[in-house]
Amino acid sequence: MQSDTVHAVEGLTRSQRIQGLRNKATKLSTLRDQLVTDLGVKEREIASLSARQEVLTKVSELFRVLMDHMIMGQVQLIEQVITEGLRTIFYDQDLSFKAELSSKYNKVSAEFFICSGDPDNGGIKGSPLDSFGGGPSSIASLILRLLTLIRLNKGKILLLDETLNAVSDDYIENTGQFLKSLSETTGIQIMMVTHKLAYLDHSVSAYQCETKHEAGRNHFVAKRIRGPK
Repeated sequence: MQSDTVHAVEGLTRSQRIQGLRNKATKLSTLRDQLVTDLGVKEREIASLSARQEVLTKVSELFRVLMDHMIMGQVQLIEQVITEGLRTIFYDQDLSFKAELSSKYNKVSAEFFICSGDPDNGGIKGSPLDSFGGGPSSIASLILRLLTLIRLNKGKILLLDETLNAVSDDYIENTGQFLKSLSETTGIQIMMVTHKLAYLDHSVSAYQCETKHEAGRNHFVAKRIRGPK
């Protein structure tokens, strides 16, 4: 077979061989031109995508700055509201609420602190529960939940099931007034389950609830003790 091919090539005239080379050169030239054209198209696509990526990067940076400003604004508002609540209830303590933001894995995380006095001048700064006990941390948690309901526009009732048990009896008067003011200001009704009867003076309606066992069955009984009939 190889000898036949050699004989066929040798049988071609010089002009035929030259023409064959020219045909191959023409095909290669056409292929090269096509590749050059395709390369130009790809380069223009890359340039367009690069420009778009640059714009998107700048837009992303802009949104990040706007989000940072918005989050900082919200955090400052939260700090102010909770600090006001703490100082209204715990009138004999110089308490304030602080939130510190950090970025982890491209997500913003917040760490909350309660301060007594100025931490930079001998004051105390620590986690709400570990450093200040259940009273201030309960109030801070309550206000955070209320602000979340307002922000998300979710529901009009906040249920507190023995939430404020850790608040000392010395502060019940201020706590009751503060809860009533919060409810009137935000329009969110606050329903509290508690054993502390002192909160009754600040309620619109109140029920005394108990479970009775009769005829082998348990019955839940609620008796109105305050409010319109």
